[in-house]
Amino acid sequence: MEHLYETYPLGGAVPNLRGYSLPAAMRMAFHLSGKPEDEIAAAMSWNKSTANRIFHNQDYWPSLPTLPKLCCVLGNAVIPRWIIDNADFLIDKAHPMQAPELFRDLRKMMAETARLIEEGEKALEDGRIVSQEARRILRALAEVFQVGGMMIAGLQAVIQDHKGEI
Repeated sequence: MEHLYETYPLGGAVPNLRGYSLPAAMRMAFHLSGKPEDEIAAAMSWNKSTANRIFHNQDYWPSLPTLPKLCCVLGNAVIPRWIIDNADFLIDKAHPMQAPELFRDLRKMMAETARLIEEGEKALEDGRIVSQEARRILRALAEVFQVGGMMIAGLQAVIQDHKGEI
């Protein structure tokens, strides 16, 4: 499986977001910031109504001129990466995830997480992390994010397919 990761000044490595929906990318950006919604809203000067619409309505987005500030507030480059990765109008969008795929991907994610833990334990045996170990850990972490990201995209596609249903 080919993985494309790029390093950005904000937030380090960001996975390839090709095929993710905008709601999935926004949720990822908010989550990776580690900040609560009220802190993000205050930093962006959003009133309560605007913040609620941005955080909880899949059809309402921050305005284009505010995106650079939002990226700084969030401390990551997920949103611009999503734009770059999805600028090609011929891309295939994520397909809604079915139960067997979810089970398969959950198993794969757990296996990748186990490998990540194993790499972390090896690195910590001598109480310090050297660059070679850091690279191995980052590769293992990238695998976890890649599988998780595809699951997010597939599950978001399910939500999009059932939009409007209760």
